[in-house]
Amino acid sequence: FGKTGEILHITQPSVSRNIAQLKEEIGVPLFDRLPHEVRMTPAGRRFLPYAERTLAELERGIHALARQDLNTRLIRIATIHSWSIQRALTHDLQTIQRILPQTKFKILTGSTAEVHQILADGQAELGICCGPGGAEDLTTKILFQQEIALFIPKVYRERVRRLEDLKEVPWVQYHRQIGYHRMVEDLWQQYGIDPPVVAEGASSNLVANMVLEGLGCGLLPTTAPSDLMVDVCGSDRSDLIPRQIHNVFLVHRQTGEDPVLRK
Repeated sequence: FGKTGEILHITQPSVSRNIAQLKEEIGVPLFDRLPHEVRMTPAGRRFLPYAERTLAELERGIHALARQDLNTRLIRIATIHSWSIQRALTHDLQTIQRILPQTKFKILTGSTAEVHQILADGQAELGICCGPGGAEDLTTKILFQQEIALFIPKVYRERVRRLEDLKEVPWVQYHRQIGYHRMVEDLWQQYGIDPPVVAEGASSNLVANMVLEGLGCGLLPTTAPSDLMVDVCGSDRSDLIPRQIHNVFLVHRQTGEDPVLRK
């Protein structure tokens, strides 16, 4: 299955999962995996011409649609749950649509690990996340940098006057799957803070909302809804913990000469 993955530009485990799903749907095994090769079963050989006709018909349908409108294109993008990142993405999509008005988009969301898996499985062409892709067929570059700052709900501001006071107030932390989690833990260790964590959020949006509700302190992107943050938390407390720079990455599979994806 490794050679098949190279041809399809997806990982070998992705090929194995697709084969397993096909076996489950059809109800019989189509391949026998031997120590050094993969062979079709008798059922697989009987099924092959039907599959070839189905794929040929699908290809004809795709070409028919392409002839109908040569400018139509679907781009699938996987992105992490982040208010600031999704806001920037929306702006970029509007720019692309002004240039290529027939371009359509499908947006998938998940954690950084899930974005990497979506790309590896071939379910998206582009990914936006907080960690570089690890697979060999994924290309990574820094898309932009964002500032992360400490916000303290007003209900706790009187209790926090010094750095040491941060040990005594509740915090909201990111779930371990979220790229910010490690950054927050590293900062706690750097400043000798081991605060009580009252809740963990599976997205920066959720963490920001919990801080806004006064559940606890949190490190948030400075691009979070600023009017709400000022109302609930006042200005950020960079006097206690300086603002941190966090990289946001664009990860994509090899796009060749595709002009839309290069844009």
